[in-house]
Amino acid sequence: MKHNNQHDRTLYLDTAAKQTVCFDCVNDWGLKTYINDRARFGRCSFCGRTTRRPIAVRCDLLVRYVNICLHTEYDDAGEIRKAIPDADELCLFHTTRDLLRRELPHENNKKLLQLLVEALGNEEWCSYIIGDKMALGDNLVYGWEEFCHCIKHERRYFFFQEKRRRGHYDYSDLLKGRPLTPAEVLDEIGRASQRFRLVTTLKKGTCLFRARHPVEGIPVRTPLELGPPNEALANKANRMSPAGIVMFYASDDPKTAIAEIRVRTHPTVVGTFVIEKDIRILDLSCLPPEASIFVPMPERDRGSLEFLHHFCKDLSTRVKRDGYEHVDYAPTQVVTEWFRTIFRHSGQRINGICYPSTQHVGGRSLVLFANQSDIVLPKHVVSDFLHHGRYPTSLPSGSALLRVLAEQEKPWLKLLRTRRYGPD
Repeated sequence: MKHNNQHDRTLYLDTAAKQTVCFDCVNDWGLKTYINDRARFGRCSFCGRTTRRPIAVRCDLLVRYVNICLHTEYDDAGEIRKAIPDADELCLFHTTRDLLRRELPHENNKKLLQLLVEALGNEEWCSYIIGDKMALGDNLVYGWEEFCHCIKHERRYFFFQEKRRRGHYDYSDLLKGRPLTPAEVLDEIGRASQRFRLVTTLKKGTCLFRARHPVEGIPVRTPLELGPPNEALANKANRMSPAGIVMFYASDDPKTAIAEIRVRTHPTVVGTFVIEKDIRILDLSCLPPEASIFVPMPERDRGSLEFLHHFCKDLSTRVKRDGYEHVDYAPTQVVTEWFRTIFRHSGQRINGICYPSTQHVGGRSLVLFANQSDIVLPKHVVSDFLHHGRYPTSLPSGSALLRVLAEQEKPWLKLLRTRRYGPD
């Protein structure tokens, strides 16, 4: 720990050694864990709490731990400027005070923060924004941002060839700061999802809710009318699926389902569908909390978790339907297509993705890789078609229903009931 004035540094550390801080006086979980594991004192100098059992550690020990953790991600700016002539182009620079604000964004104990600044010395630190010393999490996030730019503005269909030309990447490539190709970004999303066990099972009998707005008074009540559209009507780009690709969008509660269709001035019909088999989904709504650099964790896990949170945030960002949404949705559509066709969990495909709702805070939305052939049709619909040639108005022709029936070996989405909701 360098300090502009060695005497001042020693003085501040001596002062810190005479003070103690308890678990309740910090907000960062990593620091809480450190204090809880090493508590030796029964009194806290900051909140004044006193007890017979150990609840606090000496502040100078906490200062040393913070210093060690900061040095896992940041370097001394003075030394880097001496060693690297173009450091100003390769690095971002931070004072100790700014760095603590950045790494402890929820810490509101101003006295403790001031003690840390004084004991560490309010000097300059640096972090790499490019190059082989770039932090793993930053490299992964940078790779995702480049992926989005590539998919939106450069190419969408033939980026796997680049991966084959360069060979498969490994962990050492990430540590070296080598930029990831779009195909490698998809691989890392898949690996990180496996690492944090984000593939879960929706049990048979789970209910999902799908909302529809009746157009011009035409009733919406049958499974095919409330379910996914037929291919001829799938003419709009959605967050997970481009125009022409049919998927089943739903939510885990009626309010979220209504909020997702963004129609608040007209009546809405909500259908309750039940899943008739166990299905596997990628659940991005249950990500572990982001881990600060003060939480003991392998670098790869920390970087992957930071990356997944960044990805999920972009996934849940609202997109205006201004004619440009087919471009803004392109990255998440490519990711969804990859999970639908390439990704395997324990050798098997998954059936959908769950993600935080963009329209209803706290709600969860799902996209299931299902079309009309996965909807359980009422017996009278099948009977009317087979005996009388009649088919639902939601299908463009009898041949379309015939194709649905031909594919109905294992339909697994059944409409239980419908309910009409008035406008807000």
